[in-house]
This record gives sequence, C-alpha cells and structure tokens, in this order.
Amino acid sequence: MSHALGGKEGEERGRDVITADVQALKASSSGNRPVHEATAAGWAAANKTFQPSVKNVMVVFTGGAEIPATGMDRATMNNAIIAASSPDRDIAIAVVAVGPSPDLAAAQQIASMAGGRAYSFDSADSAATVGRQVVADALTAP
Repeated sequence: MSHALGGKEGEERGRDVITADVQALKASSSGNRPVHEATAAGWAAANKTFQPSVKNVMVVFTGGAEIPATGMDRATMNNAIIAASSPDRDIAIAVVAVGPSPDLAAAQQIASMAGGRAYSFDSADSAATVGRQVVADALTAP
C-alpha cells in the first residue's frame, strides 16, 4: 500500500488511511508471500512509487521468525533490494515483529538489508507505543 501523508484540504488524514489499511490486514499461515519475498517486492514497489517531496517509509509487519525453508533466502532478498534501489531515493524501512513471542532478532536481520530498524510488540497496549516510535524514527531518519 502506498500513501502520501499530505495535509491538503479534502484529503483523508494519512493516519486514518494507514489505520484502515492495517485493520484490514488478516493474519494467515497460508496464501501469503514469505516475508523475504514480500519485503523485496514491497521495496521494489516503494522505489517505483517514490515521492521526492515527502518522507518515504516502508513498514513490514511479520511474526518475526516465520521464514519458511522454501521461501526466498536473505541473500536473494538483499540482492533484490539492491537491484531495486536508487541512490537518489531515500526510503526508510521499519520491520515490526508482532505476536506473543515476537522474534526481534529475525526482524532486525530483515530491516538491516535496507538500512532499517526493527521493532516488536506482543499486545495491543504496546502496539500504539511502537507505532508512535516507528513514525518518529522514520521522520527523523537522516
């Protein structure tokens, strides 16, 4: 999903649009792309829809350690990210591991491929705090 978080009159507020998108997400153990493949595809899409006048941020939600043996490996994901990247496009990446025992180390390994940062939360109470931190870090990233 790609959204400009603009403030023009008549536009939906960015937070409301993103909140609706996140609420529409459905957890599934089948039918979804493995996290490495999805991250590489998301990175390519973020580069294609890059908007130079705003801060561009890609957020990946994962269970953390859900990387199946049959999916894209980290090296292939890294190569895909490098191939899709452009030096004139500054895109921040945040990987958020969600669940009762989120694997922050696995999330950080994914985030580091694109110079990003990982976060984790295991309850609705901590989700809001993590969400605010993701936004604050993305907006203040160099």
